[in-house]
Amino acid sequence: MLNLLAALVLGQAGSSAPPAAKPSVGPPSAATSEKARQAVIWNAVYNRMNTQIDIWWELGDFPKIINLLRFQAELYPKDYEVATNLGWMYENIRDDKNAEAAYARYQGRNPEDPDAVLPAVQKAYMQKNYKRVITLATPAIERKGVHPNVFRLLAHSYKKTGDYKNSLRIWDLYLAGHPDDLPGQKNRESVKKLLEG
Repeated sequence: MLNLLAALVLGQAGSSAPPAAKPSVGPPSAATSEKARQAVIWNAVYNRMNTQIDIWWELGDFPKIINLLRFQAELYPKDYEVATNLGWMYENIRDDKNAEAAYARYQGRNPEDPDAVLPAVQKAYMQKNYKRVITLATPAIERKGVHPNVFRLLAHSYKKTGDYKNSLRIWDLYLAGHPDDLPGQKNRESVKKLLEG
């Protein structure tokens, strides 16, 4: 399976995602027909890889899944789902070093993606490494479009470290953009009470 995929990839070394076929007006040119044919092939390859991952998941064959996800991460470096699946699979086998490397690699390759930091923040929070959450999330909240969970985890992390003032500040920043978030409002009130003693 991987040999077949590798052979297909060698013909498309510059691809970063499965190209989509564009509709054309009038009779297709040879170049348009070739691009459409390649798009069909690449979409089939992408779908087949994901089907194989599902099969290996049912069999519990995590090493094969990780190898295929590593391959996909190189083939599709801008694919958030592939990167997060790879990191998550490393977490499943308790390989924190490679999980963090997978998340960092995606983030480094995709600095324009406001969600790129989220997987690393979630991982640090789940490990109760609240200082790391603060280090990772603080610069991220300055960006437009950052995932709401980055704010939430940052506010919770400040609370967990006893820094109620900064926790309240982050809840206020978050609620300015998400005023209808009832759990966020309740968390803010809880922190405010702790801060007031």
